[in-house]
Amino acid sequence: MQSSITFGSEETRLSMMERRRKVGVVWQAVFLISTSLAILFLVLLLFSVIDSTFGFAAIRYEMKPSELIDGKSQLSEFSRQQLEETAKTHLS
Repeated sequence: MQSSITFGSEETRLSMMERRRKVGVVWQAVFLISTSLAILFLVLLLFSVIDSTFGFAAIRYEMKPSELIDGKSQLSEFSRQQLEETAKTHLS
């Protein structure tokens, strides 16, 4: 004789608990994967920001500034007209 409890028989209760446990495991995996992806994307974003920040500090010149106009090595030695002409010819 099967014992009857409030929510059905013992077998029904055990099968419902097993189903609930399986559903819980699936949702736990879904949340774990989504959290892992979120952390991965945040690390990639941080890497991108750091790379772009330090990338500007390591610019290499194709042409040395002292080669733009011969005989002048300081910016203060250039006239305004020379600076404008140099900017027009060498800047894209």
